[in-house]
Amino acid sequence: MVSHMSILFTGATGFLGSRLLYALLVEEGREVTALGRGTPAALRARIVTSLAGLAGGPLPQAALDRLHCLVGDVSGRAWPCRPPTTAGSRGERPPSGTVPPISRSPRHLSR
Repeated sequence: MVSHMSILFTGATGFLGSRLLYALLVEEGREVTALGRGTPAALRARIVTSLAGLAGGPLPQAALDRLHCLVGDVSGRAWPCRPPTTAGSRGERPPSGTVPPISRSPRHLSR
């Protein structure tokens, strides 16, 4: 029996990320939740456009059905702590127990 784990994906429209996401959705048939900024519809549109460019046309509907979008931001701006100081820019980790806000509520999940 094959166990399928959930995949939370960032960087879906980047050079490497789009290629990896394409492989996961189309070649591997995996369910993927992509995390990104904007509205769920805008995020999905950016990702689908990027993937269609790689594929040379529209993706199979089955692959699109396995793509889920979650609105969130894990950039440095979203951390609930002070902006980096000189010490923070040397690679120190954020304070223990701080987690970036990746979603405000379940309504941000979309297909």
